[in-house]
Amino acid sequence: MRGDASRGEASSPQLVPAVSSRHYRLSPQEHRVLQLVGDGCSNKQIARQLGITDETVKSHVKHIFEKLDVDRRSQAVQRAFSEGLLQPHH
Repeated sequence: MRGDASRGEASSPQLVPAVSSRHYRLSPQEHRVLQLVGDGCSNKQIARQLGITDETVKSHVKHIFEKLDVDRRSQAVQRAFSEGLLQPHH
């Protein structure tokens, strides 16, 4: 049946999954949020600094946790440093 595309089932090169095996593909905004998490910023501080809502920050943090396969902010930061996603500021 040729109606698959109308139901949104057609594959497209732009719809590549964000994560493949051990390669963490964070969006630029997720990376900025992760950097600020690493700096010890709260969700409110991140929202103010990036000009986005607290809910958007929470959504980005959730996606970061999923992509890095962690449950806590400290784990996300540790994984990001160990995988080279973040560099120390010093």
